[in-house]
Amino acid sequence: MNRVTIVENFYDNPEELIRKYAFCDQPSPCPGFRSKKLDIVDKNFYKWFRKTIFDLHGIEDSGKYQFTTYFNYVEPFEEDVLNYNWPHIDGDVRYGDTKLNHQNYEERMILGGHIMLSEVIDPNSSVTFWKMAPELNWSKEELFDKVLFNYITTRSKYEKSQITLEEYEKEFEEFHKCFVVDEKFPNEYNKLISWKAGTIRGGKMITKEQKTRLTHNFYIHV
Repeated sequence: MNRVTIVENFYDNPEELIRKYAFCDQPSPCPGFRSKKLDIVDKNFYKWFRKTIFDLHGIEDSGKYQFTTYFNYVEPFEEDVLNYNWPHIDGDVRYGDTKLNHQNYEERMILGGHIMLSEVIDPNSSVTFWKMAPELNWSKEELFDKVLFNYITTRSKYEKSQITLEEYEKEFEEFHKCFVVDEKFPNEYNKLISWKAGTIRGGKMITKEQKTRLTHNFYIHV
């Protein structure tokens, strides 16, 4: 499996799929709102999409894997720093992050990805992949804790008014100093981008000029 996979013009009929499935009214632990999981909404489409993603990545669908997929809708925040994703790895979309640790992560999390479906996209928004800054010498456990658990603490504090925006920005900047950009891909309409689980990603998910961000997200996990 490649670390990153990209497919241009993934769907033949993206507008039809958006009309049918992209009703995002469910709460999300991440910014924005989600649709209902597509295995509940349309089992036939779910089976087709599951097979397509497994085949694309050369993964045998032996039945031991779970496949979670839904649409996600986000509008930009007035405070621009909140429109950036911190460098992070995907949490467990089925069991919750508390069941993951640096020892079992690679066994339980396989792949994540999305198809960008916003028709108006600011080229300044992107999916950025990161790696640890060379001067740091964190253990695997330290890195895991920072990119799965610790990074969300600051955002949670800000959303609960426990810290000011200035304090949030300071912690955001300090955290980013621990990483350097590895690869960067601008968002484009109907483009699939996927990543091997454990790949550190982030970047500017949306801009004020873009107005909205709609993605079709998917994850393979155990």
